[in-house]
Amino acid sequence: MKWKMFQTVIIILMTCFISCDLIPKLSFSGKIYNSTGGTVKGAVVNFMIGNTSKYEVISDLTGQFDLSKIAKGTYTVTIKATGYNVYSEETTISEDVNKEFRIKGNANITGKVINSQTGTGLAQAIVSFTVDQNATSATGAELVVTTDSYGTYTITDGPTGVFTGFVEAPNYFQRKMETVTFTDGTNQIPPSTLVSQPDLGQLRIILTWGASPNDLDAHFTGPSSAGGKFHIYYSQKTTTGANLDVDDTYSYGPETVTISSFLPGTYRYSVYNYSNKTSTGGSGIASSPAKVEIYDHSGLLKSYVSPICNVSANTWRVFDIIFSGTNANIVTQNTYITASSSTDLVNFVKPANNQLKTDKKPLLFNIADF
Repeated sequence: MKWKMFQTVIIILMTCFISCDLIPKLSFSGKIYNSTGGTVKGAVVNFMIGNTSKYEVISDLTGQFDLSKIAKGTYTVTIKATGYNVYSEETTISEDVNKEFRIKGNANITGKVINSQTGTGLAQAIVSFTVDQNATSATGAELVVTTDSYGTYTITDGPTGVFTGFVEAPNYFQRKMETVTFTDGTNQIPPSTLVSQPDLGQLRIILTWGASPNDLDAHFTGPSSAGGKFHIYYSQKTTTGANLDVDDTYSYGPETVTISSFLPGTYRYSVYNYSNKTSTGGSGIASSPAKVEIYDHSGLLKSYVSPICNVSANTWRVFDIIFSGTNANIVTQNTYITASSSTDLVNFVKPANNQLKTDKKPLLFNIADF
C-alpha cells in the first residue's frame, strides 16, 4: 500500500514538472499610443498561437492594458482599434513584460491656426481631436499636436473617422471644431481662427468664411464724435473707439473689428462681397458660408451664420448694436441688401499668374447702406 502511494506521489510530481511551464503565471502589460503620442483607448489586444486567440484584453481610457496571467511561449500579438491599421508582431514571453506599442492609421492631416489680431499663423497653439462627439473639452483627446512658428500643424499616420476638434492657446478663447472627418490619404483642415480676449469693456467682432469667395469685407458704422456717422472698412480702418484690426483677402478670413468705446446711438455691422459686387454677391456670402461672432472679455456673446439668400444683393446686414447709458444691446438684422459704390468694376480677380492680387482698389460707398 505504501509503495502504491509513493508511486502516485511521484506521478503527480512528474506531471507538475512537465506541465508547470504551461501554467499561466507571467504578466504582460502595455500601453498603446498613436503617431502623435496620444493614447488609444478601446483597442483589442490578442495573443495568438496560429489562428487561435489564447488571451484577449482591451486597453482602458489611458491606453493601458494588463494581462495578469499568461503562459510562457511565442505568440503573435495583434492590436485592433477603430480607424487604425491592424498591428501585428511576434513575441516570445519568458518573463514579465511591460511594453509600449505605437499603432498607425492611413490619414495625413494638415491645418493652420490663425491669430485673430494679426491674420497670421499662431505658434504654440494646441490642437486636439477626440472621437467623442459630445466632448466639451480636449481632456482625453486621442490626437494632440502643437502648431509650429507659422501656425501650421501636421499629423501623419493618423486614424480615420469622425472627430471633434479643439484649438487652445493662453489668452485666447477655445475654438471647437464640430464633425471633422479624416479619410485615407491627405486631409486639409480649413484654418481655425483663435480669438484674442478683448480688454474689459471692449467688444471684438470676427468674420470668417470658406475658400470662396476670395474676399469678403467687414463694414462697421456708428455715431461719430464729430457728429454724423463713421464708416470703417478696408480703406478706412480706424475711427475713435473702433478699429478694423485685420482685413483678409485670401479666403477664410478673419476680418476683425475691435470696439473699445461707445457713444450713444446705433452701430451696424455688415458683410460686403468684394469678390462679387453684383446682384448675385449675396448668394456667394450665403453659400460660403460666412460666419460672424461677437466676443466680450468673458467670451462668445453671439454667433451668426449667413442665411440663404433668395434676393438680389451683395451685402449681408448682420446686426445692430444700440448703445444707451452703459448698455450695449445687440439687435439681429440677418438680412441681405445691395450696397452701392462709386464704381462697379471687377478689380479683384486672379491675374495671369493665378496669384491673388493684394492691391484692393478703394471703393466709396453710400454710407446710408451700412
